[in-house]
Amino acid sequence: METTVSKRDPMKVPVREGNPRREGGVALLIAILMLIIFGAMAVASMDTVTRDRQIAGIHSQAHLAFQAAEAGIAAGLAALRNPAVPWPTSIGGLSGFSPVLPNIALGSAADHPHGQPSYVADPDAPAAIQYLGVGGECPDWDVSVEVSNIGGGGLTVLETLFDIRVQGQTATGARSRIEAGAARCHVFEQG
Repeated sequence: METTVSKRDPMKVPVREGNPRREGGVALLIAILMLIIFGAMAVASMDTVTRDRQIAGIHSQAHLAFQAAEAGIAAGLAALRNPAVPWPTSIGGLSGFSPVLPNIALGSAADHPHGQPSYVADPDAPAAIQYLGVGGECPDWDVSVEVSNIGGGGLTVLETLFDIRVQGQTATGARSRIEAGAARCHVFEQG
């Protein structure tokens, strides 16, 4: 009997025989898992973006209400400086005195399509502009203690102190309250 020895070719790599359909199934499974993971990440990022936009909108409305309240404080200061307001001539007449703060919608309807911001008197305050009392002499006046008029009666120039309390609001329900103190120099008749 003759024996034959087979020699393996060292350059030839042995081929593993397997089922190519089975290997393609594993690749498909990995691809599907990757799509599921990326889809979940996309949904999570969309949810984050939506919440960020909501928070930015709420912050924007709160800022708009604060700006409206600041405009109300400016209107209160203007009402105190308005020369057309009939002021009491005696210190005693100031106890119930309160200049009127007009309620005004701010901006235009084109700028604020969901409703214009506005300011009103603070609902917790008795009045938007409330008299607090008399301060000292007016520091910016040359003659601040006593001024005599032609009729012989004396006049006194004193600071009158006021509290201004307003609430800014938007159509979406955002509210902001501001309280400010103000002083106005005023000439009073002595007596």
